[in-house]
Amino acid sequence: MNLSRMSIKTRLTLGFGALAACVVVVSALSLRALSESTQGFSGFVQGITARATLANNVRTAVDRRAIAARNLVLVTKPQDLEMEKAEVLRAHEEVQAQLAQLKAMADDGRNVSEQARALVEAIDRVEARYGPVATGIVQLALDGKRDDAIQKMDDECRPLLAELIQATTAYARYTRERQEQLVAADEAQYGQQRSLLIALSIAAVLVAIGAGVLITRSITRPIGKAVNVAETVARGDLGSRIDAEGTDETSHLLAALADMNTRLTQIVDKVCDSSGSIAGAARPIAAGNADLSQRTEAQASSLQETAAGMEELTSTVKQNADNAQHATELAATASEVAQKGNAVVSQVVSTM
Repeated sequence: MNLSRMSIKTRLTLGFGALAACVVVVSALSLRALSESTQGFSGFVQGITARATLANNVRTAVDRRAIAARNLVLVTKPQDLEMEKAEVLRAHEEVQAQLAQLKAMADDGRNVSEQARALVEAIDRVEARYGPVATGIVQLALDGKRDDAIQKMDDECRPLLAELIQATTAYARYTRERQEQLVAADEAQYGQQRSLLIALSIAAVLVAIGAGVLITRSITRPIGKAVNVAETVARGDLGSRIDAEGTDETSHLLAALADMNTRLTQIVDKVCDSSGSIAGAARPIAAGNADLSQRTEAQASSLQETAAGMEELTSTVKQNADNAQHATELAATASEVAQKGNAVVSQVVSTM
């Protein structure tokens, strides 16, 4: 199974779904085992134990009937005869009732083996012969035929009673053995079911661990790869190869990182190309700037020379201005002297 083709949500759903399925299976098997154990115990109690109780009741009633029949032969008082007669009839009715219930349960067929059914039939056959003998002894005793009753008791009653006791004892022994077999079978079944549940529990734990490991790896490995790619890009290395396989979220993340890496590489290439173009265009500009700098320096030198000439010219002009002012002053003085001379001449002329 390629987990990278499943989304993280699907993987987690499948993982927890598998765990839930394991829990359901273990729970179902546990409930089934509990139900089977309960049914087995119920069948044990309601079946074998109930039939064993009925067989024991038959045996007890048979003993009471035999004792009452014996007492009926021995007693002589009328009231004692009536009391023992009533006891014989009660015991005989109880034998018939308990045996009828035992036969009905044996004929039901549920949880009854053929051997158990055969033993019950043996008890019924013996009782079918022994019951009339017991009631016949009672009738002989009531009729006053004690010797005939004693003879019948010795010849027929005791052998049939021993046979009936043997039949009920055989059934009781079989019941005890069957109980032991069922207990052993139940213990064996419990051991098997316990082993099965332990094995299933271990399998469920292993499935949970395996699913957890697979899902964790399928998530953490691509994410770790994405982190490594991001760290590589952060260091400025755009040459790493990014393989995005699958259709889950981490594959989409790796695909996005691969696309980002490609676009960053293209941008860097364009920047490098633009930088080369700019560098190529900058070289003529730098040469022009150098030429312009030389010309500027020449012009600055010329300007300095011009400035020096201007300073010299300014000094000459200033000197000329000073000289002109001095000449003006001299001219004014001469004019004043001339005026004074004219005045003197005029005065002389007037005087003359």
